Amino acid sequence: MTGETVMIGDTMETDILGATQLGFRAVLVLSGGTKQQDIARFAYSPDVVIDSVADINLDFIREQSALMVKRGLD
Repeated sequence: MTGETVMIGDTMETDILGATQLGFRAVLVLSGGTKQQDIARFAYSPDVVIDSVADINLDFIREQSALMVKRGLD
């Protein structure tokens, strides 16, 4: 079930960390406290990064997650 669960959040330290610890897919929305340039300083990373919740499209998230798995970023 965790492989099918997606956490959408705007903060690396809470939302994305929690998702990765639980084995969920993580989508970071850049409308919150975390900026694109901040992501590299963390030991963990979101599966997908979007600018706004208006950009949420489940097909896009699935495609991006599949690409990350292929690249060994999962």
